[in-house]
Amino acid sequence: MIAYAFLIARPCLAAVFLYSGVDKLWNRRSSIKEVRSDGLPWPAAFAAATIFTQLFGGCLVATGFF
Repeated sequence: MIAYAFLIARPCLAAVFLYSGVDKLWNRRSSIKEVRSDGLPWPAAFAAATIFTQLFGGCLVATGFF
């Protein structure tokens, strides 16, 4: 029973990260402005790292790898 719960929970959790990553990718300028408003250095680099982490991490969660 628990195994089935993981099969349902993984894609649901991954969808949040994947949606956010795709949204940030499509609206890169807004993502960079958001990072800049947080006061972090190199806003473009941090925005790119955030997008990569959300997309790659979302795929890892969805597949159950790591």
